[in-house]
Amino acid sequence: EEKELFKSKNFIKKMKNFDRLAKEDKVVVVNVVGAAAITLFGLISWDYGSAEMNFHNEGWFENDTKYGGADKLGHFYSTYVMSDVLGHYYRKWGYSDEKAARLSSLSAWILQGLMEVGDSSSANHGFSYEDMIMNTLGSVASYVLQSNPGLDALIDLRVEYNKNTPVGDIFTDYGNMTYLAALKLNGIDAFKNNFMKYFEVHLGYYTRGFTVHPKRADRSRNVYVGVGLNIPLFLSKAGYNKTSAFTEYIQLPYTSVKTNDRNLND
Repeated sequence: EEKELFKSKNFIKKMKNFDRLAKEDKVVVVNVVGAAAITLFGLISWDYGSAEMNFHNEGWFENDTKYGGADKLGHFYSTYVMSDVLGHYYRKWGYSDEKAARLSSLSAWILQGLMEVGDSSSANHGFSYEDMIMNTLGSVASYVLQSNPGLDALIDLRVEYNKNTPVGDIFTDYGNMTYLAALKLNGIDAFKNNFMKYFEVHLGYYTRGFTVHPKRADRSRNVYVGVGLNIPLFLSKAGYNKTSAFTEYIQLPYTSVKTNDRNLND
């Protein structure tokens, strides 16, 4: 009976014994708490409830959009990471790899979708179908990589934060962020047993000049190909497995070189 989470009146007591709950109840609790946190934060910081339901066409990666598309990659990335993190815990709680991948990607998609629903009640935001599409793609990417260990060993999706311009809100500080996909050469059989396994090939996108004194002439939308060090591999070989897992999502500054950087505005 202690596992019947919502059939008991003593909910707080059950929460204190979270580890003893059935895995299905843990998933429910995590999603309910996540939804409540998003709603509360939205009411406090994102002016949820300040307007009737409204929609906002934000555009994609055009030069006349607010962030040049970096915010769209932000939605993709945040949903992807949320799904991956939840997938880790769902597996830890006893779900199979495939079931955990499916449940976690669905959880992340629902929670991120809840933010968009909240935005639809905001006078300053509005529901963005572009954001929702990128949320969907992020959850799908996480599901695909979680479900295919060989592909996951080959590809990382990361963000690099390197503060160059003074912007207050780190969550929307796109002028200091770079989003990238890393092809890890140690995931390719031909490179597993030679020094090339310590290198990566990067494909990235970043924008500059959109958030600080934004003028058309100051704006840049940049794509690049680069070469980087496989920091997760270095750390795992040194025995720092948790830190290694962290660097699968975060690109450490000054550990890569852009070899072909192109400004799309030129």
